[in-house]
Amino acid sequence: MKTLFILIITPFLSFGQIVTEDCSSIPNPGMCFAAIPIYYFDQMTGQCEESVWGGCDGLVPFWTLEDCQKNCENYSFIHELTTTKLLIKKIDVLGRETKSKGFQLCIYNDGSVEKKYLIK
Repeated sequence: MKTLFILIITPFLSFGQIVTEDCSSIPNPGMCFAAIPIYYFDQMTGQCEESVWGGCDGLVPFWTLEDCQKNCENYSFIHELTTTKLLIKKIDVLGRETKSKGFQLCIYNDGSVEKKYLIK
């Protein structure tokens, strides 16, 4: 019985791959040179994509396309927006550039407009 257990477990220990089944995992082919097809979820396209695993070490997100699709294709990622908007100009109600108090429209480079009323 011990021999059977060792024969079953040995291939998994010798490969050394990590199978994550995590939708945010990025595949790592490892140090060997095989070309075993594996699958991962591409967060930018929202689809499962094929990659290759070298046969030892590395990171294998999913073994089959079906597993990847079942676990990830309804998964939503919220990407943090890191862009900062820059003020292009401040104008008054008549469209003239202004720096004085009163009603101002602030126009930014991302297309947004803020309305402000300055008292001081």
